[in-house]
Amino acid sequence: MNLIPMRRTRSRIRHAKFTVPSWSFSVLAAAVICFSGGPVFGQDDIGTLYNKSVQEMSEQKWEEALKIIDQVIKEFGEFAYDDYGAMFGGIYYNKGICELRLRDYENAAESFRKSHEDFPNDKPEGKESAPDGINPYEKTAVFQRALCMQLAQKYQEALDLYKKFEGLKPGPDELQPGAFFINQGICQANLGQLDEAMKSITMVFDNQARYRIQTANLLQGFVHLGGAWSRLAMENPEAAEEAHRFMDKYLPQLRMKPYEMQKFNPLVIKMAQEAGKDKQYGLALRYYSLYAGTMDAIQDLLDRAIAYGGVTAKIQEEIDALQAKIDSGDPVDVNVLRGIAACYEGLGNFHASLVIFRFLEKVYPKSQSRPEILFGSTRAAAAHGDVTATQQYGLEFLEKYKDHELYDRVSNFVIGALFERREYTRCIEIANKVKETVKEGTDARDLLEFVLGASHYSLGEYDTAGPILDAHVRDYPKSQYIANSAYFRASNVMKKEKFAQAGKLFDDYIEAYPLSPLLDIVLYERALCEYIIQEEEFGVALGMIERLEKEFPDSKMLDSGLVLRGDIQKTLEEYEDAERSYVEGKEAGERLGNKPMAAEALSKALDVAVLQEKWDVANGYYDEFFQKFEDTPSGLQVAVVGLQALKQKERTPEGLDRLAKMIVAMSKEDNAEGMERAVNSYVANSAETLGVDETIAKLDNFPGLDEGATALKAWLLVSKVGLLQDQLKGMKKDDPDYGKKTAMVKVAFSALKDYDRSQLGNFILIQVGRYIVNTGNPYEAMPFFEEIGGRENKQFEDFAILEMAKVWARSKEAAMQDKALEAFRKIIDVYQTKELVEDASLGVARLYAARDDWNNVLDFYQRYQQNKSFRTARPEANFMIGRAYEGLGDVTRAQKVYINVFVLYPGHVEWSAQAIVRNANLEYEKGQANNAYEMLRDLERRLGHLRQDDESGWISQGLRRLDELRGELQITPEMEAQREKEALEKTAP
Repeated sequence: MNLIPMRRTRSRIRHAKFTVPSWSFSVLAAAVICFSGGPVFGQDDIGTLYNKSVQEMSEQKWEEALKIIDQVIKEFGEFAYDDYGAMFGGIYYNKGICELRLRDYENAAESFRKSHEDFPNDKPEGKESAPDGINPYEKTAVFQRALCMQLAQKYQEALDLYKKFEGLKPGPDELQPGAFFINQGICQANLGQLDEAMKSITMVFDNQARYRIQTANLLQGFVHLGGAWSRLAMENPEAAEEAHRFMDKYLPQLRMKPYEMQKFNPLVIKMAQEAGKDKQYGLALRYYSLYAGTMDAIQDLLDRAIAYGGVTAKIQEEIDALQAKIDSGDPVDVNVLRGIAACYEGLGNFHASLVIFRFLEKVYPKSQSRPEILFGSTRAAAAHGDVTATQQYGLEFLEKYKDHELYDRVSNFVIGALFERREYTRCIEIANKVKETVKEGTDARDLLEFVLGASHYSLGEYDTAGPILDAHVRDYPKSQYIANSAYFRASNVMKKEKFAQAGKLFDDYIEAYPLSPLLDIVLYERALCEYIIQEEEFGVALGMIERLEKEFPDSKMLDSGLVLRGDIQKTLEEYEDAERSYVEGKEAGERLGNKPMAAEALSKALDVAVLQEKWDVANGYYDEFFQKFEDTPSGLQVAVVGLQALKQKERTPEGLDRLAKMIVAMSKEDNAEGMERAVNSYVANSAETLGVDETIAKLDNFPGLDEGATALKAWLLVSKVGLLQDQLKGMKKDDPDYGKKTAMVKVAFSALKDYDRSQLGNFILIQVGRYIVNTGNPYEAMPFFEEIGGRENKQFEDFAILEMAKVWARSKEAAMQDKALEAFRKIIDVYQTKELVEDASLGVARLYAARDDWNNVLDFYQRYQQNKSFRTARPEANFMIGRAYEGLGDVTRAQKVYINVFVLYPGHVEWSAQAIVRNANLEYEKGQANNAYEMLRDLERRLGHLRQDDESGWISQGLRRLDELRGELQITPEMEAQREKEALEKTAP
C-alpha cells in the first residue's frame, strides 16, 4: 500500500456555509489539530453550538468545548443520523478529541467508535432518507480510537485497530504515515514483537524527510523500542546488541537542541532508568547520553539570544527558571548523574561512579538528595578502595543524618573499609561512636560487633576482644562473618595462653566449618596449642599438621606447620625426623616466598644437626644459611649455634669474625635483645680457642666497633669483668697478677657506673643494673632501673620494677619493705608478666616471712605451690607453708609438712635439713625426746656426709643437737648400734 503524507486542503461539504477545521493526531501529544473539511451545520441552534465548540477547541479549552458538545448530543443526538446524516459523526469525533486531550481514553475511544460505526458515509439499509452529508472522519476516527487504546496501554486492541485503519485504505487527507508507523511500532514493541516493531519504526527513521516527521515523534518511538530492548536483553543478549546497532545508525537523528530536548528529558530518563533496573547498564548509559543538562539548556538559550540580537524578556524568563532549578540544588541533572553513577557501578567501574558523586557532592551541596549523594559517594569509595574518601563522605553522613534509613549501611561501608585497611584503632573509635544508633540483630549491627571484636583482637587487646567475640558468635549464629568471628574467638583465647580452652574451640571450629578458607590457619594453631600444653605424645598436633600438609599443600601456613612438627619431634628427641621436618619447612618457606620462616627452619635444622654431632651436615647448613639468609632475624642464632659445628672443623676464627660483625651490626639497632647471648657466646668460644688474655685484649679493641656504640661497649665491659673474675677465683692473693686483675675489675666496675645511661637501651640498663646488684652496692644500681621509668619507651619497665623491689626488700626499714611489697604486687596484678610473676610472688612471701606475718606467708606460699608452672622454689614454698603453720600455732600441720619436705626434697639441704631440725625441736618441746633423737639420727644417716658442703649450716646444727640428745638420753654408741640392728630386723622380709 502506497501511503503518502497527508496534504492540507479545504473541501466544501454539502449545506456548508463556512469551513470548520478538523482535528488530526500526533505521537507525542494526544492529538494535534489540523484543519480539514469538517461538518457544516445551518445557522440554527445546532450550528451555533457546534461553531462555538469548535472555537473553544481552537483555543484548547477542552473542558468548555466538551460541555457544549455534550449539550449538542443531548439535544440533537437521539435521531442524529435521521436528522443530519453522516456528518453528525463529526460531533462525536470532536467529542473524542476533547476527551483524548483530557486523557479520558476510555470515553474518547467510545466517541471515536460511534463516529466511525454509527455515522458511516455509505447510508445503511433503512436510512436512505437521511440527509446527504459526509463524515470526513469516518476512517480517521478508527486511527484516533487506536491511539486511545495505545495511550491506555491496551496495545493489542490498539494494534488491531491500526490494522483495521490501514485496511480502510485511508486517503492522503486521512493518513500521516510517519505517525501511523511510529504508533504501530510502539504497540508492537510493547507486545514483545520486536522484529515487527523494528520494521515499523525504522521505516520512519529511514523516511524522516519524506514523511516530514519531527525528531520528537522519532524519539517517542525510540523510547518504546528501548524499553523492549531492555526487557528482552535480560534473557536474550542479542536484543542488547540490536539496540546498540540501532543507536549506532540512528542516534544522530534523535539529537535535539538542549533547550528543546529538556521537554523530553523525562522520557529519556525513564527509559534509561528502566534499562538500569534490568541491569542493561551499557544501554542505560547510551540512553542517558540523549538527556539535555540544565546548564546546556541555558547555554542554548544564550546562543539563541545572540542570534536574535540580544536576550529578550521571554528568553531571560526561561533562563531564570532554569537557573532557579540549579540554585535550588535539585535540577534534573542530580538524578540523572546518580543514575549514570549507578550504571558505572553496575559495570564495576567504581572509580567513575566516585568521580560523579564527588561532582554532585561539591556542586549541589543544597540538594534534598544530599544524604543519598553522600551514601553513593561512600559506597563507591569503599568499593574503589579509597579509604580516605570513604571516611570523608561516610563520617559526614553519620554526623548529619543519624535518623536516615541508610545510616546502618553507611556505617558498614566506613567500618568495613577501615577494617580492610587494618586501621583497627579507627574502626573501634567509629564503631563505638555509632553503636548505640544501630539496632541489634540487624546486618549493620552484625558487622559492627564483628569488626569491634576482630579489631581489638588485631591490636592485641585480648581481654577486651574476648567478650565481644563470644557475644557475636552467640548472638549472630547466621552471620556471614560467623566463621571469621569463631576463628578470632578461638585464637583470642590462645593469645591469652588458655591453650586447652583454645584447643577445644579450634576442635569445634574444624567440625563446624570444614570448608572454611581459614581452616589451614586453624589446623596450625590447634597443633600449636597442643605443643605448648606439652601433651606427652602430641598425637593431635601431629595429626593437624599432617592434614595441613595433605589438604593445603599451597597454604602459607605450611612452612610454619612443618617447623612446628620439627619442634615436636625435637621435644620427643626424634632428632632425625625433626631435622627432616625443618628441611622440608625451609623448602616450603622458599617456595612460598617466606624468607624469614625458611631461615628459621634452616637455623633449627642446624641446631638438631649439632645435637646429633653431624658436623659435616651442620657445617653445610651453616654455609647455606649465610649464602641465602644472612640478613634475617635468625642470623644471630645460627652464628652462635654454628660455632660449635665450626669448632669441629677448625673454623672457629671464621665463626668468631662473623659473629663479631653481627654483634656490631646489632649494636646499631634500637632493640639490643639477644646481645647478651651473642657476646657471651663470642667470649666463651674465643676464650676456649684463643685464651682468656687474648680474648680480653679483643674485647678492649673489638673489631668494627663504632665509637658511639655505647650499649655494646657496656656489654663488652661486663664480659671483660666476668673473665677477670673467673681468673681471680683460681688465683691466690699472693699471685703477682692478682692485684693487677683486681684493679682491672674495679676500673671496669667504675666505668660501668659512670656510663651515660641515656645512651643505653632498656635491656642493657636492666643487665648492667643486675650486674651492679650482684657485684657491688645494690643501691648504686637503682638509677639504671629508674632510667627506664622516665622514658617514653617503657619496654622492660616491669623487669626494672622487679629488680628495684628486690633491692628494697633487702632493707630492714618498714617503709622500704612496703615499697617492695607494692612493687611486687604491681608485677603480679598489673603487668602480669609471665616470666616475672613467680619471682614477684616469692618476693612478697619472703617479705611477709621476714615480718613474721604468718597468715600472709601461708596465703602466698600456698598460691605459689598451687601454680604448677612455678618451679624455682618449690622446696622453699613447701617448707615455708610448714613454717607458717608453726608460726600460727598449728604444730600438727607444721610437722606433717616438715616431714614431707624432708622426704620429697632431701637434696635441697637448706630446706630439708631445716625441716627435720625444726620438726625434731617441736617433738622435743612436746616431751618426745626419743622421737626428736630418731629424727635427727635419720638426718645424720641421710645428709651427714654433706656437712662440709652445707652453706646453710642446718646439717651441722642438727648434728650438734643430736649429740646433745645423745648425752641427755645417755645413748652410747653400743646402744645406738643395737637400736639400728633391731630396726633392721623389724623391716626385714
